[in-house]
Amino acid sequence: MSHTCKPSRTSRAWRVLKRSVLVGGRTGLKTSFDLLIVMVPVIVIMTVLEALGALGLIEGVFAPVMELMGLPGNSALVFISGMAINLYTAVAVAANVALTMKQMTVIAVLCQVCHNLPVECAVQKKAGTGVLWMLVVRFVTGILGALALSWIIPETGAWAAVVSRTNSVETLGTWELIGSRAATNGVFLVKIVGIVMALMIAMELLRETGALKVITVLMRPLTWLAGLPKQAGFTVMTSTTLGLAYGAGTVIAEARAGHLSREEQFRTNVFIGTTHSLFEDVALFAVIGASLVWMVVSRLVIGAVAVRLFAVARWALCRRARPPAPADAHDSEDSPDKTG
Repeated sequence: MSHTCKPSRTSRAWRVLKRSVLVGGRTGLKTSFDLLIVMVPVIVIMTVLEALGALGLIEGVFAPVMELMGLPGNSALVFISGMAINLYTAVAVAANVALTMKQMTVIAVLCQVCHNLPVECAVQKKAGTGVLWMLVVRFVTGILGALALSWIIPETGAWAAVVSRTNSVETLGTWELIGSRAATNGVFLVKIVGIVMALMIAMELLRETGALKVITVLMRPLTWLAGLPKQAGFTVMTSTTLGLAYGAGTVIAEARAGHLSREEQFRTNVFIGTTHSLFEDVALFAVIGASLVWMVVSRLVIGAVAVRLFAVARWALCRRARPPAPADAHDSEDSPDKTG
């Protein structure tokens, strides 16, 4: 008589861990390769521009605008590259701009809310919210959030220390500068690859163990505070951990299933538009000196406030644009209110 032996908990755990490392590691390698393709050319271009003194010209043009947020003029390169391209480009540029811990945190939050706008707003259009709405939501929210942080975060102690590059054109020759940047950015890129690999493996492990379902339940207080329906818990969790494309996909699925109204779709899109990919985005900027705690807390607060503000704004605009109700049938010539 044969007996089927069930695998022990240790062997099951080992299999899950092995599968998570293999699948997550493979995804991490692919993601890292995609990042390096984008980031290395940007780093090279930034180094050349700095060696030629071109960054000083850019700083002079954008200084008045960026100073409103307590940032140097050349940090506009970080914002513009992130807004038009993606966050990885913004990180690569930020690593080559002299910023204090406070400034790095402010520009990090600004870019995390306002990055890759052409592509991501198009993605959210498929999830039920127009491109123009999402452009306004993310741009306005990012600017106001950065302004608020620049007023709240102090400028003393560790906040005033430069966290990115320390050498400048004035103290180094052209080739010395290029060599210094190559060494600094080499370490930076190694850290980025390590973080991406760890995140991908961790995400796969959470998926394999079913921990993502637990996280969904834990997200309910957050969705309630943000004024979102409880059905949006899984969407918020997905977008926060895996990114906007996955979050928008769940919004589409919930809407098609009839679980979300158009108003609930809008609120959910506003929140995931400002808080998506929270772990990865925060980790990338933390590598180059931004405050992890301030980034996480501020983005969640910004997202919750944005939901409330833009829901009211949308309601007011829709009410104003609504055509007047047609005259009631009783208001005709035969109405008793008319005197004949």
